Amino acid sequence: MLILRIEVNYCQTLAESGGQEVARILGTGVMENSAKTLSKCAMINVALPLAVEDAPIVTQHWIMRRLVEEHKTFIPMIAHAGKIWARLSAQVYTDMDDFVWAGHQLLELCNRVKRGDAK
Repeated sequence: MLILRIEVNYCQTLAESGGQEVARILGTGVMENSAKTLSKCAMINVALPLAVEDAPIVTQHWIMRRLVEEHKTFIPMIAHAGKIWARLSAQVYTDMDDFVWAGHQLLELCNRVKRGDAK
């Protein structure tokens, strides 16, 4: 049980700190509620620097497709409360470098959307 508890704590801590780092890279924030319970798991939602009206569902799909085809990774996205959110997951085999890498890939793709590449 001790090993499982260490793994859970590692994943929760990584998701929270990794999500904060991705938000810093993107210049945005993480999704949280007033009780601060949304970040008490191994996943975190980070806002992209795109408004929903600037990034319709087709653009979200374009970003996810570029992540798969160009970067060999998948990050699911949702639209909520006027923002586009990327859901990042911490695992026992990931570390902060993975979150930093994801943040830079998301930033690059958001900049491409802003330049009109997703049309």
